[in-house]
Amino acid sequence: MNETMDTQSEGQSRFPPAGVLLADPACPLDEMQFLILRQAVIRLRPIRRAAGVARGSALTILIVALAGWPILLFAPSLPGLAMVGGISAIGGMEYFGAIRMRRADPL
Repeated sequence: MNETMDTQSEGQSRFPPAGVLLADPACPLDEMQFLILRQAVIRLRPIRRAAGVARGSALTILIVALAGWPILLFAPSLPGLAMVGGISAIGGMEYFGAIRMRRADPL
């Protein structure tokens, strides 16, 4: 039997108190393992929030770089190419870094 949680107000935990039974008695996980899983989810929230900020920053940089490519076509120059290429590379690295951060991939 799964017990359901009541709706929680803002600022309260989404998880039930430690003594509340969440799993079916036939579940292979015990209460300590559920506690470890709940703690892992709590620790992951700030990382996901930071990954969202990094993704937004990366998309902003990539939009600026995207706007720079047509300008470079109308006024070609080597310094302009270096600047737009560098901005594009930085935006791409930040975007893929945000993806890796969201997956909690260390490398």
